[in-house]
Amino acid sequence: MQAIQNTQTASTQLHNIFVVNEDTKKAGMLRKFIKERFQNKVNVYMYFSSKSCLRMIHENVHLVIIDYFNDSKKGNLLLKDIKALYPNMDVLIHTSNENITTAVDAMKLGASQYIVKNKTSWVRINEMVDNIIAQPLRILLAELGVSKMLGMFLLTFGLMAIVVLCVLKIMGVHYSGALPH
Repeated sequence: MQAIQNTQTASTQLHNIFVVNEDTKKAGMLRKFIKERFQNKVNVYMYFSSKSCLRMIHENVHLVIIDYFNDSKKGNLLLKDIKALYPNMDVLIHTSNENITTAVDAMKLGASQYIVKNKTSWVRINEMVDNIIAQPLRILLAELGVSKMLGMFLLTFGLMAIVVLCVLKIMGVHYSGALPH
């Protein structure tokens, strides 16, 4: 039981990505591509049906990559179901469907990206995953209007402060916040 709990805790600390594609070979290739680029920063889970994805989805999923032509449920229907459960979740439609109406519909339903499969589509997926991993910096830049340099500074020193406080706690040093006299 302990090993299962540790695995579940670790998976919520990493960026969780769901790949939904009924073609097991293509899903495996995309999973391998993402894992090779982001290594220990992501967990990539493969689902071969919309139903299995919906059964396993939870709030700690950071990105769902949907093949538009997936089992009996078209990608936009799965997108709609996911957005009904988790409106802020990033969902990417990855498809060979070049129909502009389908793309517009997907974006209206809340797709973060609609990427047509071609030579550069995996590069665009790579960029999206990279943006999700860099989200704390993105929030500082976009929502708080902080400059990129200041954002990097704040994140770096914020993380350093956390590490120092953890080390001090481990060493048994108590810091009250008051300066010595």
